[in-house]
Amino acid sequence: MGVLRLREAIRRLRRSAAAAGLAAAEDAGQDLLEYALLVSLIVIAAIGAVEMLGSTLKTVFWDVIASAKF
Repeated sequence: MGVLRLREAIRRLRRSAAAAGLAAAEDAGQDLLEYALLVSLIVIAAIGAVEMLGSTLKTVFWDVIASAKF
């Protein structure tokens, strides 16, 4: 008899947790992974942009220095 009461209490607890929105806590790991992937893509894009911009600026500055007559 005690096991049946325990099972029923667990069922009620699960239903009330789901009603309160606590079941969504299981998705927190998935959300964290999605944010990590998004941040990593942004970092990769930023590194590429800085690298490309740095090469362009280096070329421009060296062209200006080369064309200057000292």
